[in-house]
Amino acid sequence: MSEQTGAWLRRERESRGWDRPEMARQLIAAVRSRGGGQLPGVKSLTHNIYRWEGGDGVSQRYRLAYCAAFGIEPADFPRQESARLCPTLCR
Repeated sequence: MSEQTGAWLRRERESRGWDRPEMARQLIAAVRSRGGGQLPGVKSLTHNIYRWEGGDGVSQRYRLAYCAAFGIEPADFPRQESARLCPTLCR
């Protein structure tokens, strides 16, 4: 994922007035509403958000969670380079 996408994630989060822990809570709620199974805690997910906003790749699971939390369609989520995706987060 590019730094451009990370900046987009940060702008979207900040435009809603959410700090990173609140973004984590929103993602957790979005995944749970879809029956998404086990999730990391807010502290761990907050660290992931920091990384994602810095340009690390977001797995399909969390891209969909971001879409649900932001109220957007998956097609509106910026494209990312698959080579930078973290394989341990892809489920």
